[in-house]
Amino acid sequence: MLIGGIMKNLVTKGWLWILAILLTAFFWPEISSAAPQWNRNITVEWAYDTPADLSLTGFKLYQEGQPTCEWSVPIARIGTCDVVLTTKITRYTLAALFSDGQESPRSEPYLYIDWGPKPRIINVTAK
Repeated sequence: MLIGGIMKNLVTKGWLWILAILLTAFFWPEISSAAPQWNRNITVEWAYDTPADLSLTGFKLYQEGQPTCEWSVPIARIGTCDVVLTTKITRYTLAALFSDGQESPRSEPYLYIDWGPKPRIINVTAK
């Protein structure tokens, strides 16, 4: 009876330890390697020749395939956008928007490189 109780306790506690280890292993990358984030205000410049049979209404910027900014000025060829960067190299693509709800094929990717926060020199003195 005593050995059976001890074995039952070990099995129950053993499963709890295994469960704890599995949960830790599953969630650890989320906890330990949270990507750094940098807030940036970027300026984007582009060129586009509107097809004669379509009515241009604006442009949409994609960051890593996700829509991030939209400009509703069809004559615009420059725009600013607040973005959050999570990697040093970020891919951007641009699409034209039309009045019938269509979107042009996206541009070729533009790679934006940002190494994150940079040190600043506050003061330099010589003696």
